[in-house]
Amino acid sequence: MIKRVAKYYLPLLVVSLLLSIWIFYNEKKNISNLELKELALKSNLIVENLNPIIANIFYWSQNDFTKEDFDPRYNQKYEEQLGNFIVGMNHYSQFRFIKKNGEEALRLIRTKDGKIINDLNFQNKKNEGYFKKTIALDSSEIYLSPLNLNIENGKIERPFSPMIRGGAPVFNKSGEKLGMVVINYDAKELLATLTKKLNYTFYLVDSNGKFLANSENNNRAFEHLTDPNNHLDFSTSFPKTWKAITQDKETQFGTGKNFWVVTKLDFKEAISQFNVIDSNRSKLNSSNEWYLISRVSNTDVLAASMNFYLALFVLNLICFIIIAYVAKGEVKNEKIKEVYLLRLKKKRKALENQNVLLTSIKTKLELRNRQLKEYNSIVAHNLRAPTTSMSALISMVSGSEDYEEVKTIIPKLNTISGSINTLVQDLLTYVRVLNDDTIEIEKFEIKPVIEQSLCLFVETIDGTVNVEIDLSGWKTIKFSKIYFQSVVQNLISNAIKYRDPTKESYIKIKTIRQKEKRILIVEDNGIGINLEKHQSEIFKLYRRFHRNVSGKGMGLFMVKTQLESLNAEIRVESEYGKGSSFIITFN
Repeated sequence: MIKRVAKYYLPLLVVSLLLSIWIFYNEKKNISNLELKELALKSNLIVENLNPIIANIFYWSQNDFTKEDFDPRYNQKYEEQLGNFIVGMNHYSQFRFIKKNGEEALRLIRTKDGKIINDLNFQNKKNEGYFKKTIALDSSEIYLSPLNLNIENGKIERPFSPMIRGGAPVFNKSGEKLGMVVINYDAKELLATLTKKLNYTFYLVDSNGKFLANSENNNRAFEHLTDPNNHLDFSTSFPKTWKAITQDKETQFGTGKNFWVVTKLDFKEAISQFNVIDSNRSKLNSSNEWYLISRVSNTDVLAASMNFYLALFVLNLICFIIIAYVAKGEVKNEKIKEVYLLRLKKKRKALENQNVLLTSIKTKLELRNRQLKEYNSIVAHNLRAPTTSMSALISMVSGSEDYEEVKTIIPKLNTISGSINTLVQDLLTYVRVLNDDTIEIEKFEIKPVIEQSLCLFVETIDGTVNVEIDLSGWKTIKFSKIYFQSVVQNLISNAIKYRDPTKESYIKIKTIRQKEKRILIVEDNGIGINLEKHQSEIFKLYRRFHRNVSGKGMGLFMVKTQLESLNAEIRVESEYGKGSSFIITFN
């Protein structure tokens, strides 16, 4: 029944497994495409948030400023105007006028409670990167700084304030550079939006592989600024992924247990599409390149596919039940056929043993022959198992119409039956060895056991075979004494049986040690074995390698079986015409 269920169900199982793989990769593709769209939306969100700062900087840089406007004593007129402007732009944390020497001339800041104040604690920003970049620009250029943390008086402000600074140089009507206008964009809310309520892990990384945002562990963001000695940025945490992103320019790829979806945001390319920035009016100067990265694990894909897998499992379960029911019916029918065939055999034997008229036997055999042919026809279409020699001869008997011919086949059946019986007895001996849990393990001296085994062959050994025993390696062992004696007897018997009559024969039995292992070697100079030809068959059942010497090929098979049943090993080294060495390792 198991074979029949397997025959019908295995193809369905293979199809189900292939379908499972297809579901996994199809779901993976769907998730990848959805994540690609999600990252595109995030890119658009970033651009939409930064476009106003570009427009505002452009607007204020085009104002008709004078030198007095960059003098704190005379620029108070901008306090109310710019204050109202910043109130309406709630993402702006600062608006500043900075002189061309780096000194702040106007500094409007947003306090924690949302108020706009004119902060007179001016600082000199000449050493800041954004100042150097902006002050060097022409009147047609706007600078957008990298995303970093706000710095006040040379120290990182706490709590941390992620900040993007936009700036542009300011010129008076005569073309003299007065300084610059700078707007600080507070990116805290933007980063929170990007990492909020995500199905999969999201990373925002700059062009150097530094974390700007991390939905998995946001404490990692800006570690390159807060802890410069910490080198665990994205590029070092995921080197293969970083290589694929930056060198191979891939946007969807897998690495081990995860696959990644990547979108690159180039500020120059993305924000230059804004209508304020065109080649005739202004040019964006920014080195910002961000990578928006989604990491999806294979576990996430499996979870997303669970409904499909559950449906597939239920379908397989239903099919399995149906197949099992059908197989049970077939097996039941086959049993009925087997019983019927057995009855035919018994009737045929009864007919063969009866001394009845040939015509009566012929009539009954013809009847049984027709019935057996009908049954054989059914078996030929439904029974897939290989036909045995016994069934072949039975078919010959059932198909014969000559009684004398039937009588010639009967001895063959007896021969096959005897062979099968012998095989069964040998296999039972083999099974008894494997299943013998009562075998006694004891510590004993091996020399008496070897001498007792040699005594069994004393008539053969005396005068024809020299025996050398060297037990200097070890003399005692903890093993089955019965099995040990059986092994030694078999090996001595083989050494004697396959000795070379053309030379003086010897048998050497010696013991050696290798660390914790005891090794017994039984060596002879007999006719040997061709290992190139028979290496793989030496210890198999019914394998014989010398046709001119009697034997049925059971001895070495039982030696190996007895040894292996007690965790010992045997191997052979032999050369045809020179002899053999059987090496037994007791673990």
